[in-house]
Amino acid sequence: MIAIIATYEDDLLYLTSRLTFLSAERELQKGVKTYHGFFGKEEVVMVAAGPSNYMSALVTNLVISRYDPDVVYSVGDCFALSPILSVGDLVIGTKAYLHGINYHAEGHPYGEIPGLPEVYPCSASQNKNALNLAGSGGIRAFAGAYLSGEKLTFDKDEFEALHIRRYAGIDLYAYDLSTGGTALACCLHKKPFLPIHVVSYVPGVEEGKLSYRRKAVEALPKVGRLIFGLCSAYQSKRGS
Repeated sequence: MIAIIATYEDDLLYLTSRLTFLSAERELQKGVKTYHGFFGKEEVVMVAAGPSNYMSALVTNLVISRYDPDVVYSVGDCFALSPILSVGDLVIGTKAYLHGINYHAEGHPYGEIPGLPEVYPCSASQNKNALNLAGSGGIRAFAGAYLSGEKLTFDKDEFEALHIRRYAGIDLYAYDLSTGGTALACCLHKKPFLPIHVVSYVPGVEEGKLSYRRKAVEALPKVGRLIFGLCSAYQSKRGS
């Protein structure tokens, strides 16, 4: 089984339209519904957790505990932190950092929860497969690190100051509001995890502020095609 954790409900529009044998929506917890069906022969469960690492951690934990998926994908949109990215590009995660965690007074690096890693690695094999699928499908995609926080901000200066103050020397590619929580839950359950998000905004571009969600929804079918291809490849490998 494959689990897909999205940020918003409309992040799942393309994916739910491709599910076969779509079951009635099931409530994972109050106000959180799942979509359950198949991509080909691969069983899939999907849920939108909301724009919060707290919620994505909780929802991912519930999904893993109930369905025990083989791999977890995080989908949605992100803001560009790398200058090489443009709106519509995909960022396929290599690792994820949790922003806003501070136990420095106890001797822990910024972003590290005591007893847990400072950084959460994504599945290297899934990353490689996703990049290959993107290349063969003519989709512009980059492998890179995610920074995941709780604050929605469009301020380029704020991102640059944050990078210098907290993440100097780390080549961050994308900022989002949910990948970190999903990474945390997958780490605790020892589940392979891969974020694939579309760039919806480049900080500093004023005219992009009002249209970033529309841009995300328009480009999310590219994410959907990669997820569908990964599920098909996973099913073929398991069946061989």
